[in-house]
Amino acid sequence: MKRLILSLILAAIVVLCSPAMAAATTSDGPIPDNEIWYTTTDARPVELPLDSRGIAETPAFSAAIVANTYCDGRGVIRFDAPLKFIGSAAFSRCESLLSVELPSCLTRIEHVSFKDCHNLISVRIPEGVTSIGNCTFEGCRALADITIPSSVTTLGFGLFKGCSSLQSVYICGRLPRIEDRLFQGCSSLLSIVLPQGVTYIGFSAFEGGSSLVDVV
Repeated sequence: MKRLILSLILAAIVVLCSPAMAAATTSDGPIPDNEIWYTTTDARPVELPLDSRGIAETPAFSAAIVANTYCDGRGVIRFDAPLKFIGSAAFSRCESLLSVELPSCLTRIEHVSFKDCHNLISVRIPEGVTSIGNCTFEGCRALADITIPSSVTTLGFGLFKGCSSLQSVYICGRLPRIEDRLFQGCSSLLSIVLPQGVTYIGFSAFEGGSSLVDVV
């Protein structure tokens, strides 16, 4: 019986971790390389963190924003060039943010990019991203599941700290390290399938995982 259950789990993971799942496409077609698509709770353009001069923090993105609009149920941030990275704290504390879809040209997501986006329920990370920084999704307490594509080789510490609704995480690639506090406070996490080749599990990586029943 155990073998059957494990086989079913692994079969589901193979499907969920296929490249098609991680691709930056939607039912409306591929996301342009110079755009981010999103939805919000109030159907209005997301308010990005501003510096003391009242402009978007730099370097929040690898390219300059030329438009940020919301129409027909979707927000679109348009840049003047293909987007290569999302900088530190780019969307941090964006309370209205519900979902985000990122372009396939993206290569990295830096520290605390989505920290404390309390209503964020969905993030589509494309194949091609290689690193996700420290505490990127910390405090995203509505986030229920997420797929990390096979191209990712580095996950920062505290990545999902305090994601109290997170139930499942699909890590598709090969990661040598599960960093400190990676899943700390993920009280709804039921199961996790660790990637092949893990040689290090950090301090308090699963602390507070009161619902965790299966680590494979």
